[in-house]
Amino acid sequence: MKKNLLITGEPGSGKTTVLLRALKPYMEEPLAGKVGGIYTEEMLAGSQRMGFKLRVIGGGMATLAHTMMYSFSKKLGRYYVDATAVYFVGLPAIEAARDSASVVVIDEVARMQMLCNEFSPAVVAALDGDKPVVATVHARTGPFTDEIKGRADVELVTVTLETREQCLAQIQAWLGHHVSL
Repeated sequence: MKKNLLITGEPGSGKTTVLLRALKPYMEEPLAGKVGGIYTEEMLAGSQRMGFKLRVIGGGMATLAHTMMYSFSKKLGRYYVDATAVYFVGLPAIEAARDSASVVVIDEVARMQMLCNEFSPAVVAALDGDKPVVATVHARTGPFTDEIKGRADVELVTVTLETREQCLAQIQAWLGHHVSL
């Protein structure tokens, strides 16, 4: 079993959903604190996605992107993105997880998060660090994501609608191996 686990898949395949299902036991007592880091959560208005929240495992949140937050400085597709949310909320959460958790969680390594210039180096530092990392990575090809997917210390899991349950079992096994009790 490799030190780092990257979960990839097309948008809507369920990467974050599968990851959060696997992490659930580690986010509740008595295992709380064994995993740390960040995950994204959709902001919905009815069935329409309006944006994304950046959540810190253990508490804390910031709006990462929204279709109506015109004050956010960067635009990606139909979303206005607040890269400072990554800088002020995401990066400290990743650093805190590197210091105190058994496993570092980074959901997700994608274009919105990478609008923060310091995000990619923080991902590499986490992957290079002493603690194992589980992260979701968009399936789209790109220099940075291709580089981290191709690392020798990375196990890659590809989630599809058909393989979700199989991937869940694989992620649970990986976490069980890497979380110190």
